[in-house]
Amino acid sequence: MQTPLKIGGVPEHFNFPFHLARREALAAFEWVDFPGGTGALCLALHKREIDVAIMLTEGLLANQSKGVGFESTLLSFYVQTPLVWGIHTAKANKYTSLQELQGKPIAISRPGSGSHLMSYVLAQREGWPIESLSFVEVGSLHGGRNALLAKEAETFLWEKAMTQPLVDAGEFIRLGELPTPWPAFVVVAKPDTYAERKEEIDHTMRTVLERAHGFKMELDAPKQIAQEYKLPLAQCEEWLVNTLWADYELPDPAQLIYVRKVVQKIALK
Repeated sequence: MQTPLKIGGVPEHFNFPFHLARREALAAFEWVDFPGGTGALCLALHKREIDVAIMLTEGLLANQSKGVGFESTLLSFYVQTPLVWGIHTAKANKYTSLQELQGKPIAISRPGSGSHLMSYVLAQREGWPIESLSFVEVGSLHGGRNALLAKEAETFLWEKAMTQPLVDAGEFIRLGELPTPWPAFVVVAKPDTYAERKEEIDHTMRTVLERAHGFKMELDAPKQIAQEYKLPLAQCEEWLVNTLWADYELPDPAQLIYVRKVVQKIALK
């Protein structure tokens, strides 16, 4: 008997439809949380610890572009909308403008992660010299929080809603936002795994995404998200309005070409 599919992703609200699908017995699979984000997901996929990964678009394409033997098949976008990154510093730093962060150490989960790559996008947007960027590897949101509070780093980019409790608690100041200029997440599998389990993977992902579209229309959806992830209800309401899950289909090649160009230009230096 074949083992259940193992699907991995970050422990964040974007992936709540997977938990709904499991709880409601709509599809049979195991879910694995990866607080370390895209870098950890790529490694787990490479080591066959999971069969399918839900990861940041730019992180996947950066890892593919490195030429280090990371074989993957991009099956579909998972959402059609951007990820909005908050640009944070510790409140104790008393910075009041984004420009004050230029040249300050940036906390990232790991090299090649979304927090790493979006730091280059931020520098490009703000006109900061790329050579002025320096990084502190922290592993996760928890690590980023500790690094800022310990003054090991002074800037930290992370998804806006997940950091809102730290902003509300007065630990972080959010000095700006940075939306990704492309759909945020993709569905990825190893080529041979997808060839062997195509029907099962396709059925599971279609089921989860159909549940996601239905969930968005439920009146209590923001409340469910808020309770599951300990987030402010108003933040969940705003996030859900601005988030659209994708249909399960091959991405538009033009969108991927654009992301690859950005990644190769600014994030592989």
